[in-house]
Formats: sequence, structure tokens, C-alpha cells
Amino acid sequence: PTPPTFAVEVENIYVDAFVSLKGGPVTGLGASDFELRDNGVVQRLELAAADAQPLLAVLTFDMSNSLAGEKLASLRAASEALLSSLRPEDEATLFSFTDEVRWLVAPTADKASLGRALAQLQPGGGTAIMDALYSALTLPSTRSRSLVVLFTDGADNSSWLDWRQIQKVAERSNAVIHIVG
Repeated sequence: PTPPTFAVEVENIYVDAFVSLKGGPVTGLGASDFELRDNGVVQRLELAAADAQPLLAVLTFDMSNSLAGEKLASLRAASEALLSSLRPEDEATLFSFTDEVRWLVAPTADKASLGRALAQLQPGGGTAIMDALYSALTLPSTRSRSLVVLFTDGADNSSWLDWRQIQKVAERSNAVIHIVG
């Protein structure tokens, strides 16, 4: 029998570039200011502004015992500020975590539903930050840019995964991770 033939085709590859000079960003650069080679062959570049693509904000919310009271109110206010800054075409999703991770709201453009879900969260349990980050990086499926925002006040004390494992997953993802504490 003839062995099967498999083909692979790549349409686009996104390369993020940040250029700085003396500690500050260099602005006004275009595609013609860069050269990209693949196996020594110069490739055609197109400049795609990051703000032209929709965003998926992955809110990852610590609900451990240590968040009762004013800390929880502050983290909720920070998450509400983030949600209000999203554009209509952007989506958000919500994870909460204690000793375990819960995916509360699937990706949606309905920011009010996320606000309602956030308002219902109650603290209790340990802090599984690494497990929550893993879930936030791997579970939502999107073609958009991903921004994982971790809202927490403490150190991990309950995860099965460790930082080295999360670092590998984060490096393979196309997500930007921010921590709000």
C-alpha cells in the first residue's frame, strides 16, 4: 500500500516586536523597518496593529479565605474597571479559584453578565494560583489576542502544578499575563 501523505500549510505567523532605545519605546516604525528571515529567505511582512484585533480578557479571580472584606472589594473594582475599558468587539471570560478552579462564564461580549457573576463570588478555601493560570491559558479557545489577568492577594498554597510547568504553557501561548494584587 502507498504510505499516507500529510501536508501542512501556514497562512500567517504573528511576531510581536517591541523596540526600545535607552529604556523608552521607539515609535513610528513600519513593516519596512524590519527584516524577517526563514531559513535564510527574507519573508514579506505586514504590520498588524494590535488594537485592530479583538481581545479576549481572561479574568482569573482568587476567592481564597484571605480575600474577605476590603481586599475583595478592591479586586472587584479593578476587574470592573478592566471590563469597562473593553471595546464592544472584545470578549471576556471568568475563572475563579480557591483550592479548585471553576470556569464561571464562557467567553462573551456581554460584560454585564461577567459583572453579575463577579458580584456573586464568595471567598473560602486555599489558593491554587498555578492551576488557575493553567486553566486560563489553555481552556478558552480563541483566534483573538488573549489577556490573562490574575486577580489575587497571595501566594499559591494548593496547586498541583508548579511554576516551571506554567511557564512552559505560557511560553507556548500567545497570551499576555498581568497580575493585579
